[in-house]
Amino acid sequence: ARGLVRRLSSDELAAQVAELSRIHEQRVAGSWEYDGLPVEFQQKMLQGICGFRVTVSQLAAKVKLSQNWTPEDRRNVAGALLKSSDPLDQRVGRLMMETLDVTGSPAAPH
Repeated sequence: ARGLVRRLSSDELAAQVAELSRIHEQRVAGSWEYDGLPVEFQQKMLQGICGFRVTVSQLAAKVKLSQNWTPEDRRNVAGALLKSSDPLDQRVGRLMMETLDVTGSPAAPH
């Protein structure tokens, strides 16, 4: 990604860390919430974080689905992803399977 980078203000950074902790920490056993931490600890923690926002002007992407692995290994990984309860894992598993043709060799690029 290319674009204009802007450093977050202290208030913006604190809000971003609080939001990210609400979104992601709830999935982890023994999770914590930023808002529940002592203010002194929050301030000390934020001193070690550099937050920024990028206004993207150009984006380049590449699909990497383990094409350099053997078809058997790719099927095994895709199968494990398809069994996951995470919809994103399942989607990646389907994409991996779509890159294999019926003989097991990598499918021709689209």
